[in-house]
Amino acid sequence: MQTTVIAIYNPKGGVGKTETAVALATGIAAKHAHEGRDEPVLLVDLDRQGNCAHRLRVHQLTYDPDTNPDGPCISALLTGRAAIEDSILQDVRPNLDLLPSTPEISIAVDELQDADRRAMTHGRTPRGHVWLDDVLSQRLAPALGVYRYIIIDCPPDMDRLKRPLFRFADHVIAPTQLSSIPVRMTARNTREIDTFKEHAQLFLVLPTMTSPVNQGQPSYIEERVLLQGLLKTFGKTVIAEPIPRSIHYSEAAAAGQSIYEYNKETGRHYGRLVERVTRYV
Repeated sequence: MQTTVIAIYNPKGGVGKTETAVALATGIAAKHAHEGRDEPVLLVDLDRQGNCAHRLRVHQLTYDPDTNPDGPCISALLTGRAAIEDSILQDVRPNLDLLPSTPEISIAVDELQDADRRAMTHGRTPRGHVWLDDVLSQRLAPALGVYRYIIIDCPPDMDRLKRPLFRFADHVIAPTQLSSIPVRMTARNTREIDTFKEHAQLFLVLPTMTSPVNQGQPSYIEERVLLQGLLKTFGKTVIAEPIPRSIHYSEAAAAGQSIYEYNKETGRHYGRLVERVTRYV
């Protein structure tokens, strides 16, 4: 099975990255399950806040030093203290597994960076050492061929994990609100991908949290102007149909349901993204 790795990334916070990652992962998984396809999806959380587990209502199963010291967290996988099969929460939804994150990921990245410094200082690579730049490619390699899609939810400040991310991911989806600062940060995002010159390529820019959408256009004039600017900059093939803001997303999270289960009318917006992704990558 060929695996496609998609990073949900934008250096601007609060633009709907986690909602997009969860909606895309659950949507593809549900689509494959409905079609009877044995092609599971892995959702990977790189954000120390661990919002994917909270959104899927499985946060109580993840690592906590006081209440669940044996729980899974991507940090143990990155440092080589745990195998990938012991780091994944299986079947959090039909056909969907989760590799969760906690604040421990920051400590793990510090540890990996310190190990790199020691290796460079001594001029030799210790046995079993994985360079930080290669940590996602190597530690997540066993998932390749097992999952049809790996969807990665990224924090706004990837910092030292940017190069590992762009080295491992095939495609980047960049959610952005249609206001001046997020749109500007989205342009910065695309420049970063080019600057790093790694494997990842920009697949889609996804306008999120917009005013009501009619025939692919948001209602507010300012948003329509900014959308036209994005279309001019990136081209029609790179701009996804806008996702309007809705209280239903937070209500679905509180209910422990996907947006598709909670409100089909609202879910159809992300459903279009699912169809676009599964058709082209």
